[in-house]
Amino acid sequence: MAYEQCCYCYGTGKVTCNRCNGSGEVYGKVQFNRKFTCSECNGTGKKDCPMCNGLGYKKE
Repeated sequence: MAYEQCCYCYGTGKVTCNRCNGSGEVYGKVQFNRKFTCSECNGTGKKDCPMCNGLGYKKE
């Protein structure tokens, strides 16, 4: 069984968070001028790759 680099995240295991677009902050729903830490990526701007579950490679 061989391992192949994930083509979705290019082997990094992380992808840009689609909720905050990688900034790590989102605007509040009630207070539109205030920014809050993104709850999906915990403020990192990156999430585990959905294709390889954050490993960076896939089993062939």
